[in-house]
Amino acid sequence: MEMTWAERMEVEYTRKGVQEGLRQGVAALHQVVLRLLAQRFGAVPEPVRAKVEAIDSTDVLSDLAGKVLEVKSIDEMGL
Repeated sequence: MEMTWAERMEVEYTRKGVQEGLRQGVAALHQVVLRLLAQRFGAVPEPVRAKVEAIDSTDVLSDLAGKVLEVKSIDEMGL
């Protein structure tokens, strides 16, 4: 059965809302990881900051946040 115009618009707006929510979640996780790095190791070098900000996976960023608590240096982060 074909969707009505209203149904298509609802699907489209829902998709855009989900994408925006994910984008905001990734941006928030960027800030969390960078803040944790700064609190643990001091100033975050720009190359490390750029690599963190280039990550677009919430799973990878969450893993990095946990890893900050396990490593002894920022170099051990593998960034």
